[in-house]
Amino acid sequence: MKIIRGIDMYPKTNMETAVALGSFDGVHLGHQKLIKILKDESENRGLSSLVFTFYPHPLKIIAPQSEPPMITSLDQRADLIAQYGI
Repeated sequence: MKIIRGIDMYPKTNMETAVALGSFDGVHLGHQKLIKILKDESENRGLSSLVFTFYPHPLKIIAPQSEPPMITSLDQRADLIAQYGI
């Protein structure tokens, strides 16, 4: 798994990619299911797979008073997501 911190750092590529986009704040069962579907579908279609998560949580920017507490740190999230072979 390659971790890219910042959209500016994402390399330009012509490879078609399947993307899961979300906060993935704790990689709970719903997130796990989504990531598994992403992995399975990207493999079936010959695509690269990518999980795009946010740090900080978008609400910290948009409505700081509504920002939910994070269940895991960004590094913990990356480790959990990596377990799915993304």
